[in-house]
Amino acid sequence: LVQSVLNDDDEYMGYLGTTHGRGRRGNRQSPEYTNRNRLSSVFYTKYVALDDASRNELQNESCRRGKRFRCRFRTPFYIYEDILDEIKQGYPVKEKNCFGVPSVQLELLVLGSLRFVATGCPFDVIEELTCVAAETHRKFFHTYFTKWGQKKQKR
Repeated sequence: LVQSVLNDDDEYMGYLGTTHGRGRRGNRQSPEYTNRNRLSSVFYTKYVALDDASRNELQNESCRRGKRFRCRFRTPFYIYEDILDEIKQGYPVKEKNCFGVPSVQLELLVLGSLRFVATGCPFDVIEELTCVAAETHRKFFHTYFTKWGQKKQKR
């Protein structure tokens, strides 16, 4: 009985990849979300992929959609667009990452950061709204968004 348990453990450890001499880097998983997921996410469809009429509604603060955006992000839509333009200047935008996977849209990262600052919404909830990993949002927030905020504060 003890021997069968040990054998089962060896099989399990082999499944994890620890008995083959490969480190943690050799076990890279494929991303949970694809670019197609991001393009159909809540934030992308509501705030990024906009036609002219929808953009005008969001920019108009007396309109229902404009009020809702301001309530959810604690800033008007036109200020979000200004923030996005300013961050784009210092953000290294690439079409694909080093693995050949399409990069995350900067718009989704900025919206996620605004939502975090505005409401204290946890990054895992923002992940569900954007289909971008919570860790990606966290790194972007601490690396680029806070840098932008510090520059803005110095002006």
